[in-house]
Amino acid sequence: MQPSLSLLRAFEAAARTGSFYEAATELHLSPSAVSHAIRKLEQNLGTALFERDGRRDEGNIGLLHRDRLCAARLVAFATGRAAANLRVDALDALAWFAHTPKLDRVEGRYRDLPNRDERLVQSALDPAITRLLDDPSHAIRNATVQAIKQLHFDAARDRLAQLALDPAQPPTVRAPALGAIFALKSPQTREAVNVALKSDDPRLRAAALTVLAQLDPDKPGTLAILKRVLDGHSIAEQQGALAALTTLKSKDAHALLMTWADRLFAHDVPSPLQLDVLEAVSASKEKPLPQKLKKYLADKPKGDPLAPHIEALEGGDAYEGQIIFNSGQCSQCHTINNNGGNVGPDLSHVASRLPRIKLLESIVYPQGEIAAGYATISVTNKQGDTLTGTVQSETPTEIVLKDTDGQLQKIKTTDIESRTAPSTSMPPMAEILKPREIRDVVEYLSTLK
Repeated sequence: MQPSLSLLRAFEAAARTGSFYEAATELHLSPSAVSHAIRKLEQNLGTALFERDGRRDEGNIGLLHRDRLCAARLVAFATGRAAANLRVDALDALAWFAHTPKLDRVEGRYRDLPNRDERLVQSALDPAITRLLDDPSHAIRNATVQAIKQLHFDAARDRLAQLALDPAQPPTVRAPALGAIFALKSPQTREAVNVALKSDDPRLRAAALTVLAQLDPDKPGTLAILKRVLDGHSIAEQQGALAALTTLKSKDAHALLMTWADRLFAHDVPSPLQLDVLEAVSASKEKPLPQKLKKYLADKPKGDPLAPHIEALEGGDAYEGQIIFNSGQCSQCHTINNNGGNVGPDLSHVASRLPRIKLLESIVYPQGEIAAGYATISVTNKQGDTLTGTVQSETPTEIVLKDTDGQLQKIKTTDIESRTAPSTSMPPMAEILKPREIRDVVEYLSTLK
């Protein structure tokens, strides 16, 4: 049976902090609850994940390991028998192991955790590199590439170069490998760029454009290539060219960006490219772009909650969106094809029910339209008693709520003194996800028909 996300979160927190007590504090659980979750996960996987010394420390079960063993356990899980999406989650935890983000990726909560030595993670990952890069799942290979890049693991760059140059590998693996070998200063980067530019896949060609612009930012030929792509190639390539354009500093490059900026301000940029132009303009300090951008943003409708995010409506990458969804940002609460949580609505066929604009709204403004059965209200009757629950049904004479114990409570409307406006437990995801991530999730959800 596939382990639940709650068990995985307990394991990840305990492995990262090296303490059941600290994991419990972070997850708002008791140390015994974390211990129970770890034991259940160990039983599920058929292997011990921690070594316990039997001593108690502030109610915590002491651990013999800290950083080095924590990393080793994550590697063991990543190379284990669990489902690919859970192993990807372990690899993502490894990628961020040395420099943990200040904002929790699931809850968006601030955590000021100390940095770790990258070499500890590299030494744990090194024996498993070949196995992970040869894994049948391209999601595992992709996550391994990202971890190698993020951990500045120079010793693995030759293997990454092989991936970037291998036509048998899918573009979802070759594209990030190309970016990684550039970041790691591989001598094979230029060869890989030239090969990728001749590829039949637009994703791979787009990745090559962004690396080419960093390799040769001052060559006139680089700008000529970007111009040609922006004149009418695929959306993915045009997006890559716009990202690459921000690395060029010549007057001609600025003039080209200004042309696209003016089109955006005149609402003349195709929807799938609007976010790319907006981000390129936002990254530029060349006058008069900052002033024009400020006016463009200020002119957006003030009463429309979608207006600040409308550029994320189209142009996303469904593959990346699925990774984001399954990373815990969304799957903790939502189910797709029987995988995920049940706190929120089942999204297995959401695109057959909602148009794209509603998908965007559900992410950035979940309060706008709450799915039936998931709106929470508090009802106070005429005797002064208050009941809180989710609305299951409502007629002119009766409201049926499901309370916190899962029991259905029927309330006659004539007995109601007051009721609160409907609310949802889902946070506005724009507070957690970046605009590109929102766009990718919208694209992924739009495929679920």
